[in-house]
Amino acid sequence: MWDVTLSIPVSLEFVRLARLVASGLGAQLNFTLDDIEDVRMAVDELCSALIDATSDPRGTLTVQFRLDGGQLHMEAYVPAIAGQRFAMDEISTHILRAAVDRHEVEQTNGSLVARMTKQCLTTD
Repeated sequence: MWDVTLSIPVSLEFVRLARLVASGLGAQLNFTLDDIEDVRMAVDELCSALIDATSDPRGTLTVQFRLDGGQLHMEAYVPAIAGQRFAMDEISTHILRAAVDRHEVEQTNGSLVARMTKQCLTTD
């Protein structure tokens, strides 16, 4: 099991760093090129949604990746806006359903948290 944590400014221009890390970790799991692209899209959708939902442009988006067996897990979080309800838009939801095995976004303990899991389906 490996863990990688990335902390980036709450700005869409830095989401590419999270996508790059996800790609590299997917390659470590021998994901196919299509699976790596799915992970990149999912990371982009979830991180972008969190950035769009936070009110603190000086804040930090923390992205944690975990390789566990043949699975890539991601958990990302930003400070939540008190009293604000969050919902993924319909297009993002469809993209995420097609790209990863599991995803969710929840507001908990003052943070907005996004999670996803992608299983490696290739065998050596």
